[in-house]
Amino acid sequence: MKRVSNHSRTLVRGLFYITIMLLGLSILPIMNTNSAIESNNLQVSFSLTPHDPISILCDSDFGPSKYNFPGSGTEKDPYIITGYRITTTIASGIHISDTTKYFTIRNCNVNTNYSGIYIDDVTDGTATVINNICNNNNIGISLENSDFCVITYNLLEENKHFGVFLDPDSDDSIIHHNNFVANNLGCVFGITSQACDHGTTNTWYDTETLEGNYWDNWSGTGSYSIGGEAGASDPFPQNELLNPPITEPSNNTDVQILVLILSLAIVPLSIITRKRVKNK
Repeated sequence: MKRVSNHSRTLVRGLFYITIMLLGLSILPIMNTNSAIESNNLQVSFSLTPHDPISILCDSDFGPSKYNFPGSGTEKDPYIITGYRITTTIASGIHISDTTKYFTIRNCNVNTNYSGIYIDDVTDGTATVINNICNNNNIGISLENSDFCVITYNLLEENKHFGVFLDPDSDDSIIHHNNFVANNLGCVFGITSQACDHGTTNTWYDTETLEGNYWDNWSGTGSYSIGGEAGASDPFPQNELLNPPITEPSNNTDVQILVLILSLAIVPLSIITRKRVKNK
């Protein structure tokens, strides 16, 4: 049997170390995501990208002519606005109006002197707002002339007026599993609730689970009354902070999958190379 050369030994060691390193890189983000979820934090922590205020005033603004958000604007493939940290004193954080396309706003943190997320005159049922943090705004999430929207699993905290505001022309929306914490401490317009509903037949709970929202000023018994002309209430308020469902761990999921595939490909290659070296 021939002696194994130093070059061959170095090659085997190199392949082995590369394999271990790539496997570690691919598994690490998954481990970090799981630990964040298991810690029972209020919101799953994602890496957020600082961004200027977003203003979408027509359908084409979603696309390459302005922002080029992923998606095609259909019900099955909505435009996705995700992963941004927006802090400003001059405008609403995310302003969308006069659109007909489907869109989802998720995993963003918005802090402004106006409405954190402002949706106005969008086509029925096209807007979904999920798992955002809207804190220290004038209003956390505001709907005007927009129907059949979904607002769920958002943290609405320390907004000067309301965590969520619905104007008289915003009807048939569903608002559930949100966390309302320390909003409207000044009781604006004599309203003591953390949300305001002037619309019609808006639903403040999940119709499937019969679970509503968390309100840190709920008395602990009965419904939670919501101020505004609608005379609305949350009949199923929750007594604990609500965690969002598991969503994407980061914007680098495709890269992680590629690294994992490369790792799995290198493992058999290193084994084969090692066997060949031993047989020389």
